[in-house]
Amino acid sequence: MAEYQGQWVSLLAWSAGASGLKLREAWIGWSAPQKKRRLPLVANHSRFLILAGWQVPNLASRVMKLCLQRLSQDWTDLCELGVRCEW
Repeated sequence: MAEYQGQWVSLLAWSAGASGLKLREAWIGWSAPQKKRRLPLVANHSRFLILAGWQVPNLASRVMKLCLQRLSQDWTDLCELGVRCEW
């Protein structure tokens, strides 16, 4: 959830990386052992909603940037594994 001046602006959800995406694995070039080691480090961006009534230029980009800046630490706190955010 993202807030501005005490009001909700957007809702975001992240989940563990999906285990069976052959195209992703082929694109990344993971072998089976690499996939087993690295998949726990993948965070899947599941949902992103900007709530109605917010007319701010580049709001979605700003919210995503702020979210990605803290995702790794939040993921570590929750799952005891870090994720690497690249954008």
